[in-house]
Amino acid sequence: MNLPDILETPRHVLRRWQDDDAGALYAYAKDPNVGPKAGWAPHASLDESQEVIGIFQASPGEYAVTDKETGEVIGSFGFHFNRRPDDSITHDRQVEIGYVLAPDYWGEGRMPEIVEAMLDFIFRELP
Repeated sequence: MNLPDILETPRHVLRRWQDDDAGALYAYAKDPNVGPKAGWAPHASLDESQEVIGIFQASPGEYAVTDKETGEVIGSFGFHFNRRPDDSITHDRQVEIGYVLAPDYWGEGRMPEIVEAMLDFIFRELP
């Protein structure tokens, strides 16, 4: 599936992960209030965050969420295709989304803004 390299909302640019994003990812991924809520353990090291970026880079639907004003990486957003939680889903037109946001940005309405824009993208642009 061809996904764009950049997606935008009024306050954010979602872009492909870059190798030099590891420090920013680690800064919020090590926080015990972030990972467990998303289903993963807090990152134990900068090296672990670098490994995760490699995984993100190999997946077409993984994006770094950046603040438009500062360019800082403040979270991640991903499209996950064709995951079937059980046998009741028999078609290939399923998209699951996943996201995390650095705690410093919680409570500002950022994820609702991003999710709304990405749902619009999914329903308008994806087959």
